[in-house]
Amino acid sequence: MVLKETATDAYTVLETLSSKTTEKEAAAAAEAAEQSAGVSAIKTHDDLLEQNKELYEQMILSMLTNGGIMDGKKVTMMLKFVVPGGFPFGEDEVGTLMRGMVEAEKLDVVGGGFAVRKG
Repeated sequence: MVLKETATDAYTVLETLSSKTTEKEAAAAAEAAEQSAGVSAIKTHDDLLEQNKELYEQMILSMLTNGGIMDGKKVTMMLKFVVPGGFPFGEDEVGTLMRGMVEAEKLDVVGGGFAVRKG
């Protein structure tokens, strides 16, 4: 039987093996399912950031345009309030995103914070 955790301590049956399946085959199937679940869980966080990168960048640009110079901590706090469905990332990921925006010449580093690049 292959299960998927749908909530804390709640599982859904994804696949059931026939009674003719040997223990060895069942163990191999369980191991394969576990490995694929682990890989997708690792990718999900980074994939989510990359998928929504453009949206997050637009929100950051809007915040800095309207609010002036801000540091990564304040931007992270504001994103947690304004992103629909929540913002699952921390200050490190926001800092990486904002440094990428500096490299792409969308932002400037000013003092201890970031500002929208003029011009």
